[in-house]
Amino acid sequence: MKEKAIRALRWSERYTKTDMVYFMRGNTWLNIGRMTSILNGLILSIALAHLLTKEAYGTYAFALTVIGLFSMAQTSGLGGGITKEVALGHYAVVFHGLKKILPWSIAGAIGLGFAGLYYYAVDNTDLAVSFVVGAAVLPILISNGVAKSFFSAKGDFQTLVRFNLIRTPFATLALLIAASLSQSAVVVVVTSILTNTLMGYLLNRKMRSSKGFQEMCEAPSTFPNRFAFHTGFLSICSYISEQIDDILLWKFAGAAPVATYAYALAPVRELRSIVENPSALALPKFAQKEFSSVRTTLAFRIKQMYLIAVPLVILYILAAPFIFQHLFPRYIDAVPISQLASLSLLAAPRKFMNAAITAHQKIRESYLTIIIPSVIRVIAASILIPLFGIEGAVIALLTSEAIDYILLGVIMRMYRNKAVSPNTQ
Repeated sequence: MKEKAIRALRWSERYTKTDMVYFMRGNTWLNIGRMTSILNGLILSIALAHLLTKEAYGTYAFALTVIGLFSMAQTSGLGGGITKEVALGHYAVVFHGLKKILPWSIAGAIGLGFAGLYYYAVDNTDLAVSFVVGAAVLPILISNGVAKSFFSAKGDFQTLVRFNLIRTPFATLALLIAASLSQSAVVVVVTSILTNTLMGYLLNRKMRSSKGFQEMCEAPSTFPNRFAFHTGFLSICSYISEQIDDILLWKFAGAAPVATYAYALAPVRELRSIVENPSALALPKFAQKEFSSVRTTLAFRIKQMYLIAVPLVILYILAAPFIFQHLFPRYIDAVPISQLASLSLLAAPRKFMNAAITAHQKIRESYLTIIIPSVIRVIAASILIPLFGIEGAVIALLTSEAIDYILLGVIMRMYRNKAVSPNTQ
């Protein structure tokens, strides 16, 4: 039976232009992990909607946003820097990367600590405590994050998902206990930080003890400092543009609108991860091929992803009122915002382009596809949120996604002139 299934998948490759055996194995594990994550996220969202006030949840969301701001560049730079070498079996790059990133991790911790001191000075002890605790463990969090990038670059999604089947329920349970016992934003934030630190440490240990890790570390490798720096810089630009909504809503409207906006976007982000699964699978394959070969298939891959994205958008717009009415009645006013935000899923297929750029460490293309939409989103949000609040945040989001889509079309037109017939991935 198994052999017949494999033969059928191989036969289908003439139409899909994809290694279907690899795709089905990897995508099955990714979907198992994603469904588990959605289920746990749903349970957590429902519980926090009842256990925390809008103001407390808004504080929780804002605190995690700021902590991510001080760690995103280092985490992305480290992960992007090791991807190609790990995909080629050169595992020593992990240790080279950790050594290079450490000073930047310490700098991030210092910056986050100063943020904590600022909020202590303005009598916001919840944020002050959250940021000081985050600063204390930030270098550990960043170093532990390399394990996730390692398994992804290696294409070992089975190990990653199996670990997440333990990590996600554990983290959810810890947050539920913290919220039910305290109803306090700071307790939930600190619990989240410490839980992520512990689980990251365990995944890091699993990476170091994985089969062949020590032997493959003996192969010579070089950490791409220049590409890692640009990746980190671009990631922080992208992160700021993605989180500018929360920051400006916090400043101009307070904690409650931040909570409403977070709940409006939460289902959309989960759906986005489903659409983007194929690009995560493609990254290790892209790294093993010449870029000239990879780029000829990008337009075809993006069209395939739209077969998933478009039906999801339509179904979600129809289902959103029922989802919020029965699961998040406190946030029923988020329905039209969430429906409108779901249109951003139509830009998710561009992740194939990002995967190809990351796999082959293309700096110029990275700047082109990240900086322009990020700058536009920050400008749009800075103008629209003070005027229109949450509605302005969604308009800014869709504007940047539309610009990104147009930009991607221009890039694809440039590549089309050089393209040849698609090869099987």
